[in-house]
Amino acid sequence: MTHAPLPTWSELVAALKTPPLLDNEISAPWRRSGDVAVWFSRSAWSLLAIAQWRKSLTGQPSITVWLPDFFCNASLIPLRNMGVRFQFYPLTDLMSPDLDACRTLADETRPDLFLLVHFFGRPSPAEEAVAFCRSTNAWLIEDAAHVLRPIAGVGEHGDCVLYSPHKHLPIPNGAVLMVRKRGPARLTDQASAMEIFQDVHSCLHKTHGYSHWQPGLWLVKRVLQLLGIRPMLRTSSFLTDAITQNTDLTHPKMSLLSRRLLSALLGSLDGVAFKRLQNRLMWENLLIKSKSVQEAIWTTTEAYTPYFSGFIFKNETLTEKIFLRWQRARLPVSTWPDLPPEVTAQKDRHRNALLLRKTRLYLPVHQSINHSQVSDCVHNL
Repeated sequence: MTHAPLPTWSELVAALKTPPLLDNEISAPWRRSGDVAVWFSRSAWSLLAIAQWRKSLTGQPSITVWLPDFFCNASLIPLRNMGVRFQFYPLTDLMSPDLDACRTLADETRPDLFLLVHFFGRPSPAEEAVAFCRSTNAWLIEDAAHVLRPIAGVGEHGDCVLYSPHKHLPIPNGAVLMVRKRGPARLTDQASAMEIFQDVHSCLHKTHGYSHWQPGLWLVKRVLQLLGIRPMLRTSSFLTDAITQNTDLTHPKMSLLSRRLLSALLGSLDGVAFKRLQNRLMWENLLIKSKSVQEAIWTTTEAYTPYFSGFIFKNETLTEKIFLRWQRARLPVSTWPDLPPEVTAQKDRHRNALLLRKTRLYLPVHQSINHSQVSDCVHNL
C-alpha cells in the first residue's frame, strides 16, 4: 500500500493524449466567481509569492508571518530563504487559533500575514480570525492544503486561499493560489496591487522555472508501482515525519505532466471524495473489530473529505507503542508534522502543539486503497 494515490493506466493514457486545459479551466473546481487563480508546484511557493507581494506593496524591509505552531517545517523553506520573521501562535484543543493568546502576542509583534489552517480537511472557524486581521491590518490566508476542494467554511473568508491538489490526486506537483474577490483586504479591487501580484508570480517562474527530471522520476516510480514493483515499506522513528522528508521545493512552476494529468482528473473529484470517506470508515471499522486500537480516541466523525484517517491516544508513551506495533504489522502509519525548531525549542509556550504531535497517528485514505489491502494489513496485527 502506498502513502500517495496512484494514477490508473487509463488516466496516464488520457494525460498523454489530451492537451492540458487553460488556467481558468483547470482551476475551475477551486475557483469561486471573481477569484484570481495562479498555479505553483507546491503551496510553499504560494506562501512565498504572497509574502513577496505584501513586501512589494508596503515597501517594508521585512515582513512578519504568523503561523500556527502545529505546522510543517518543510513548507517554510522558501519563506526562510526570503528572511521573513515568524511568529508561531498557539492553537486551542480543537485546533483552531487561540485568539486570546494572539491578541496578547500582537502587543509585541503585529502580523503582516496571518495563516489560518484547515487541518486534515476539517473547516476551521474563521470569523474571529477575520476580525483579528482587520484590527491588525494583516492579510488573512486560508491554508486549505489538506482540503480536496472548496466546501462550506473553507475558502470563504481569506484574502488568499491555498489548495494543494497534488496532496490528493496522482500528480507529481500542483498547487493553486486563489486571491479572493471578497477578501477582507479587497485585494482584487486594487488594479495596481494585482499588477504587482502578477509580476511577482511571473518573476518567480522565470527565475526558478520547473524541474525537468522530477516529474519524469515520479512517472517512472508510479509505473513501476502499477506493475506491482513496490519498495520495502520504509520504517521510521516515532519522532520522524515520514510524509515530508523528501519534499522537493526547488522549483515553483507546476510541471507540464501535472497539468496534463490534472486536466484528465478533474471529472473524478466526486469519486475521490466518496472513496476517501469510505476508506477512513473502513480503517476505523476493521481496526475496531480487530480490537487493536481499544486505547484510541477517534479524531474524525464528520462527513467532510478526510486527508488522513487519524487517531488520538492518551499520552506519548502509548502513541509510540501503537506506532511501533502498527509499523511491525506493515501498516502504512505516519506521524505529522515535522515541527519547526522554534516550536520544539520553546516547550512551555507550545505545549499543546507538542502534545498534538506526540499523541496522534495517521493512516492513508487515498482512492488507490482497497478493502483487501486494508484487511490484509489489519490481519497482521
